[in-house]
Amino acid sequence: CNEDKKALDLVMDQVGKGISNRNHEITRPYYRVLTALLLDESAPDRAERPAKIVGKLCAAFNSQLKFKEGDFLAEHIIRFAKLHSGCANFLQKASAAIERIGKFLSQRPAENERLGWKVGDQVVAKYKNERGVYPGDIKKDNGNGTYYIQYDDGDTWVDAPADMIRARLFPRLNLANDLDKEGLHPQTIKCLQFVLRSIETNSRAGVSENVPEVTGKLDETTVNSLQEYIRSRKYPEQNVTGKLDEQTILHLQSMLDHPQQGAKPQDALKGYPYPADRASLQNERGALGPLTKFFLRKWLDQNVTRISEERFKNELTGLIKEHEATRRELSFHKKGRRYTITCEFAPYSRPTVEKLSALKKISNGEPLDDAHAHDSEDEREDRKFAPKQKIDAYDNFMRKWRAVVVQKVVGDSVQVKFERPQRTKYLSYNKADPHLAVPVGIFSSLKAPSL
Repeated sequence: CNEDKKALDLVMDQVGKGISNRNHEITRPYYRVLTALLLDESAPDRAERPAKIVGKLCAAFNSQLKFKEGDFLAEHIIRFAKLHSGCANFLQKASAAIERIGKFLSQRPAENERLGWKVGDQVVAKYKNERGVYPGDIKKDNGNGTYYIQYDDGDTWVDAPADMIRARLFPRLNLANDLDKEGLHPQTIKCLQFVLRSIETNSRAGVSENVPEVTGKLDETTVNSLQEYIRSRKYPEQNVTGKLDEQTILHLQSMLDHPQQGAKPQDALKGYPYPADRASLQNERGALGPLTKFFLRKWLDQNVTRISEERFKNELTGLIKEHEATRRELSFHKKGRRYTITCEFAPYSRPTVEKLSALKKISNGEPLDDAHAHDSEDEREDRKFAPKQKIDAYDNFMRKWRAVVVQKVVGDSVQVKFERPQRTKYLSYNKADPHLAVPVGIFSSLKAPSL
């Protein structure tokens, strides 16, 4: 190869075609040739090869690249950086390339890092296997990625996964605070502005294009938006004046009083700090009294809860669609591909978080560790297996990775034992087969996304 100056260009051309045609699994042997060419100290252009090889692979990270190819390329870039200091030096200087690869990997649908929560956080969350999303509070951090949630309706979930929890979009209002003070409390105004912004953004209520900023000041834009919302709620006679006048307050009181009809009085007035003889909106007609403010705060809290729940439900729907797209992508690669790892929850070698960490180390000039699974065929051929050794193997019948025990090793053949529901099955693999993985648990311990 070294005698032909075009050898490297020919191999890089085949690699480029594999990327563009999404046939990188078939062109995997070319990466083995690239590794040999990269490490050949006798090559006359050995100083130029690291930048040429890694630069070509980095240039492939564009808007057209699919995530499976991106995983594959990122792993090889990291491997080349580990194998040859010239590749690491090139990447350290090419900060834009590192940033582009990192951005690509961060947008992967399958492996987002879990959110962290702390005691006292107001959240909306799923409840076990139910489809709904409900408001509650974090009562305890279990320290293992799960949390104790106390839901507003009294239910609890002692080990809720972090990825099934989202923040409440606006904190709950203090229903009884400063009800006798003139005007609206700044926090109430902020919440009103947030709700109106959310409603107008969704464009369901037919309100104006003027979206109020969340400032805590009752400005003309906020009042206009409120008046147009009231008008859309079966009050067509509502005038849009930009002032919180008597007509606006009357319609607001009528709107707030309507949900209370048919409800138990003790539920409607729960938390109201004044005697029952003051608990009638008829006594405050057209005036911004304590009960009007109280009902307004309850109404705003209910809307914040609804908006938070809807947003999380939409996010979950999007995650499910992305997950199904992931499955379709992987099924594309399963057709006629000898080297494809068929477990959709196990991308090539390193998890995305570890790839991002490795890229950061390269960018900072730090050495890379060796703690990752074998990915290249060369590395897999060097693996040693022994009888009674525990490893991971992909069970095509059960369609999942399982922890198994090696029964015997004859030459390059490794026989493993699968315990299946009907009967025990013994299968033989080549020791370089990607359906075998060490150490045990690297794939079999992974769980499907809890969507």
